[in-house]
Amino acid sequence: MAALPLRQNLDKMKTKVLTAAVIFLLTTTSAFANGDEDKTKKNNKASDNTEMVSLTGTVVDKDTGEALAGVLVKLEETEASVYTDFEGNFELLVTPGSYKISTTMISYKTASNSFEAKSSGDQLKISLENLAAKNR
Repeated sequence: MAALPLRQNLDKMKTKVLTAAVIFLLTTTSAFANGDEDKTKKNNKASDNTEMVSLTGTVVDKDTGEALAGVLVKLEETEASVYTDFEGNFELLVTPGSYKISTTMISYKTASNSFEAKSSGDQLKISLENLAAKNR
């Protein structure tokens, strides 16, 4: 029975190493492809006289509740996008209105959620289903 906990620990370690590698690749690829560190800020800006709302949230694993780092969070209507930080948090600046947000990460099922951005302080919690966990 000692082999089972060892296997679980190895599986967890593999998942963490894979996640770190994906985050590294996404970050470096994004930096080279954009040629500009402030692309997210530019994508999230509206004209100076438009009221902006800060939309924040957290992306977690549906089964474990663990925060997911490196998840692509994209507003489909505006093309604005960001990646979650190491604690699974993200922030987007939007004008008040209705949006569809999609979240994507390797080995997780892509999720799409509709929401209404009314005022700053709106907090979203998005759960992603781990496809690799289903195959165990």
